[in-house]
Amino acid sequence: MYPSPANEISSHSRDYTHDGVTVAVTIIRGTEPDRWRLEVMSREGQLTEWSDDFATDQEALEEFLDVLQTEGIQTFL
Repeated sequence: MYPSPANEISSHSRDYTHDGVTVAVTIIRGTEPDRWRLEVMSREGQLTEWSDDFATDQEALEEFLDVLQTEGIQTFL
């Protein structure tokens, strides 16, 4: 998903590589404060979006890292 001009992209947004697999992690704040969205896109185009928002971009990053640790990068493929 591409953010609209009103959205802010977190500095935590970047490509992450684990076990030789790379995914693009995008953390976006919309027009409402304290509403960060988390999206993960595989190189193959598989998009994973969280249905819940996060209070901070750091919380969104921690959620991604927790899923990466507990379920592995393959969950995003």
